[in-house]
Amino acid sequence: MAENAQEVKVRLQAGLQEIYQASADHSRILVATHGGVIKDLVSKNSPAGSPYHTQFPKNGSVTKTRLTGQNIIIDDYNLLP
Repeated sequence: MAENAQEVKVRLQAGLQEIYQASADHSRILVATHGGVIKDLVSKNSPAGSPYHTQFPKNGSVTKTRLTGQNIIIDDYNLLP
C-alpha cells in the first residue's frame, strides 16, 4: 500500500532531521532524491507567490537549501550545470 501525503511529509521531515543531527558541524551535505520530493519540499518552504510553486525540478538540476533546526530555507532552485 502506498503512503499518503501526510506519511511522506512525516518521513521526509524525520529524514532531514536525522541528516541535520548527524552532521555535527552542519557542513554541506548532498542529498539526491526524486523530483517530486524536491518539488514538495520547495513548494512548502518558499514564500507565497514564488515561481517555485509552479516549476517542477528539471532533470539533473541542483536545489540549494539550508536546514536550520525545523526551518528549511531555499537558496537556489533548478540550477543547471
